[in-house]
Amino acid sequence: MNKITALALGLLFATLWSACNNEVDLIEEGHDIPVVYGFLDLADTAQYLRVMRVFGEENTSALQLAQDPDKLYYSGAEVSLRVGDQGERVLLEKVDGALEGYPRDTGGALISPNYLYKVRTGRLNLSGGEEITLQINRGGKTIGESTIHVLAPFAVRSPVEGDALTWHPRAPLTIKWRSSPYAKLYDIKMRIYISEHNLKTNDWTRKELVWIPVRGQIKRSGTRLYERAIISANDLYQFLTSNLEPIKDIERYWQGADITIYAGGQEFVDFQQVILANVGLTGSVELPLYSNIQNGLGVFSSKYHLETNNHTLTKSSIDSIQLNTDTRKLNFKN
Repeated sequence: MNKITALALGLLFATLWSACNNEVDLIEEGHDIPVVYGFLDLADTAQYLRVMRVFGEENTSALQLAQDPDKLYYSGAEVSLRVGDQGERVLLEKVDGALEGYPRDTGGALISPNYLYKVRTGRLNLSGGEEITLQINRGGKTIGESTIHVLAPFAVRSPVEGDALTWHPRAPLTIKWRSSPYAKLYDIKMRIYISEHNLKTNDWTRKELVWIPVRGQIKRSGTRLYERAIISANDLYQFLTSNLEPIKDIERYWQGADITIYAGGQEFVDFQQVILANVGLTGSVELPLYSNIQNGLGVFSSKYHLETNNHTLTKSSIDSIQLNTDTRKLNFKN
């Protein structure tokens, strides 16, 4: 759940602020409106969905109401997933996310309990490509529903696990992976591990730098077998100089890098298009609200992620960091 794109984060904030607005008409008596946030990922052993409720009372601050779990969460809702039109309805278990290793971030809403709905991935018996329906029932009636396609697993063609990366001005880093049905948008995240040696104290320090060099890349048109992303050496140099301070008595060594590719479904693209249609001089002032939940608010979609690890840099790539005008002061060594 932590590994989601910036688009998803933006959508979450837009949804929650809209749901917490004391002046929305949706809080009139008789309305029962769920707020959903969830992404199915077959790379995970368990799936978690957040289901909250629109709340509000006259003359009471939304921030004050957000501290009351009875206002924030449903007490008797049934959350289920069904594969296809005739598949079995699988009920999700209501759990406290904090006890599952997913504590809620601090903010205006209640931190604890952090109720989520959970199901083991194996219970759904998915291989990718299936149509799956989320249904929220309360008091014998359906109060929210959404149907999506599940993203299928895919494989990386290059670089594969443990490959040394050739990455310099004459050879940009190219990441290539197999196209996945129903995947429409991609992010790439890198974790770069660097050891620093203090020549004065002889101390060694290990640093981890997190970088998202590719964000929101749309799937290429046509029936291409593979997708790819190209990251220039200049992008790498700018990232290093922005995150590392040149210190005369510090020598640095590239210890490795992990590359994670995230794929998102059509819902991510739809949200992006809503945002882009409302920016610029002629755009609306308010952030538009995107939702694919019938009779509710929020987003239900599918994503997939895979990771390759332990990527060193070739000697020629380290040499280029040493020679570059901006990065040579960072004292990288072979």
